[in-house]
Amino acid sequence: MRKGPDRSDIPVVVEGLAPDGQKVSATDGTSPYHSLTGPKRVTTPSAADILTVCKERSLVETAKLLFEARTHLEECSHQEPVEGSSFQISKMVVLPNKGTAYFMSDIEGRGDLVAKLIDDERLIERWQKNDPNDQVFLCILGDIIDRSTSSSSLVDLLLELKCRYGFSRNIVVLSGNHELTPFVQKEDKLGLYREVTKRREFPSLREEVDDPITQELIEIKVSSEMCNGDTQVSLPANPSGRLEFAREGLWHLYNEVFSLFPTSLVTPHGAYVAHAGFPVRGNFKGLYGEAPRTEDENHDYLLALARYADAPSSRAVGETTVDITWSDLNPALDEHGCADIFRPNMKRGKGGKPGPGVEFGLKGFETFASIGKFTLFLRGHQAQVPAHPSVQIRNSTTWSYGPILTIANGMLGGYAVLDLAIKNPTPESVRIGEIQEQFELKF
Repeated sequence: MRKGPDRSDIPVVVEGLAPDGQKVSATDGTSPYHSLTGPKRVTTPSAADILTVCKERSLVETAKLLFEARTHLEECSHQEPVEGSSFQISKMVVLPNKGTAYFMSDIEGRGDLVAKLIDDERLIERWQKNDPNDQVFLCILGDIIDRSTSSSSLVDLLLELKCRYGFSRNIVVLSGNHELTPFVQKEDKLGLYREVTKRREFPSLREEVDDPITQELIEIKVSSEMCNGDTQVSLPANPSGRLEFAREGLWHLYNEVFSLFPTSLVTPHGAYVAHAGFPVRGNFKGLYGEAPRTEDENHDYLLALARYADAPSSRAVGETTVDITWSDLNPALDEHGCADIFRPNMKRGKGGKPGPGVEFGLKGFETFASIGKFTLFLRGHQAQVPAHPSVQIRNSTTWSYGPILTIANGMLGGYAVLDLAIKNPTPESVRIGEIQEQFELKF
C-alpha cells in the first residue's frame, strides 16, 4: 500500500476567484490549481463560491466538466489502495480505518446545504492540508437530484471538487434511485430532464451553437435516440433546434456520469453504507464465502465483496444495483409469526404490483451482515419513519432501527458524522447534526 500524495503546497484556484482580481480558469486545459500565468498561491475558495461559478457556467463549459468527470470516474473504478485514504473497486468504495466521515443523503438539489456543510467544517482547507492525523471524507449517499432548479449545479459542484480539485479520494458520491432512473426523469415535468433542457439558463448560449463541444452533445443526443429504436432522427438546421438537441445531449451526458457512480461503501471496522439496501437476489454467499476477517484491513475479502456489486450502464441496471438503491426497511417482517425475511417492495409499487427492490427487516439484513461482519448499516432513501415501537427517532431528519441508521432528509440539512477508528460501530456511534440556517426552497 503506497502513501497518499502531499497536497500541503497545492494552490487552490477556481475561475474568477484570484484575490487580486486577475481572471483565472479551471478549464483552460491546465491544472485547476494554476492561474493562466502559472502556479500562484491564492486564498482557498469557499464551496459557496465554487457553487456560484458552477451555476453561471455556459453549456459548453458544463459539458467539458462532465466529459472530464466521465473519464475520471471510469479510471476510479479500480484504484490502488492508498494508506489513510479511500479506494474503489468496481462499484464499492472502501474507507480507511481512521479519520472522519461526513454523510448526507437525499439532498435533492440543495447545493446550498452541501456547500454550507463543506464551508462550516472547513473541508476544502482540511483536504488541501492532507494532514495524516485529520483525514476527512464527504460521503453523499445518493438522490442528489430531484425536482429543483439547481440539481445540475449541485452535481457540478461535487464533480468539480472531486475531479478537478484533486479531492477524488476524499469525496464519495453513491448512486441513489434518482440517479439511475433516466426515463423517470424525462417523464417528470419538474425533474432533471426539464431543468437541463428547458429551465437552466446558460449564458452565451447562442454564441456556442457552432462550438465543437455543442456538436458533440448533438451527436450524443442522436446516438441515444437511435439506441432507443428511433432510426430516423432528423438533425435540425436552425440554431434553436440544434441548441435544443445539445441540451438533450447534455442531459444524456449527466446520466452517463451517474451510471459510473459507485453503489456502496464499507469501512474495515464494520460499517456498510448504501442509499437504500444491500445485495439480496442471487447466491451472494457462494460468491465470496463466509470466512471472517481477522485483520482491520483484509483487502482480499473486500475485493471479493466488491466483485458482487454489478455495474449498471446508462441503459441497463442490474438486479443487485436495484436492491441497493431501491429497497425499503419494513419492521413488520420481524414481528412474531412472520416467516418472510424479504418481500416484494409494495411500498414502491403501483396498482397492486410491486415496485423495484425488496422490503427487508432485521432478519434480512442479518443474512448479509453476518457475512460482512457489519455492525452498522447507514442508509438514506426512506424519509417516512415506519410506525413501529422499536424505531428510535434521533431528530427530525434521522431514525434508527436496530443496527440500521437512516438519514433520509439531507434536503432539510441533516447529516451524520462517524469516527472511522471506532471498531464495530453502531447507530449510537454516529453523531447526528443539522444545518441550522434556513433557506427558501424553490421549485
